[in-house]
Amino acid sequence: MEDLATACQTAKELFHSGFPHDALQRLRSGLKEAPEAGQLWELYGVIHHAEQAFSEALEALETATTLRPLSLGGQLALADCYRRADLPQTAQSMFQHLAQRQDLPRQYVPDVVCGLAALGDYPTALDLSRRVAEQDPTCVQALYGTAYYMARCGYPTELVIPIMDHVVRLAPHDLRFRVALGMLHLTAGQPDLAYPVLVKLSCEQLASLTCSRCLYQFANLFETRGDETRRCACLLRARRLQEET
Repeated sequence: MEDLATACQTAKELFHSGFPHDALQRLRSGLKEAPEAGQLWELYGVIHHAEQAFSEALEALETATTLRPLSLGGQLALADCYRRADLPQTAQSMFQHLAQRQDLPRQYVPDVVCGLAALGDYPTALDLSRRVAEQDPTCVQALYGTAYYMARCGYPTELVIPIMDHVVRLAPHDLRFRVALGMLHLTAGQPDLAYPVLVKLSCEQLASLTCSRCLYQFANLFETRGDETRRCACLLRARRLQEET
């Protein structure tokens, strides 16, 4: 048998080339010859997780933990498996541990934040988003996460709006950010500030929204401004969403 490093590299290359089943088969073959190889078990679990085979991923990753410490990527996959297996306390503990690591790679931050949020741990999700935003003030996703989780944690809207306004200035064409800023202004009773933000949305963009509450509020705003075209686009989309439910 080839050495473990070569076996893992071969499986990774197969997976990244779009052949996940071949990668898993390669790892199964390796595990038959080296059943105590934690490195192979971890990669076997991570690929299963990527393929959304969560029960298989959980079994493999738990086996790997008995043989060697998991990499950060392996820990993240295992935390998500625990969340999906309805083991929220274990999952939250792992996500919190990852969030507190100063060496957490930037590419893992969105998944850690999403995992924390899915478990209702908005304060830790906010802390991680804020830390990344402080390290990189141009990181739009981290700034958006800071504003979003501040709102979820109950911060006053007037403290959230300046951050979201900065996000929109950094990414003016992002629909999600513009909608969020418009809703914040409406929530704060600031329709005169909401309209300049939302009027830049096309009817096609409005027709792609999936939040009925937002659409009805936007329709009311557009009506007060005599913007009948956008008002109709919002109402048509909202009614279509109701018909689909």
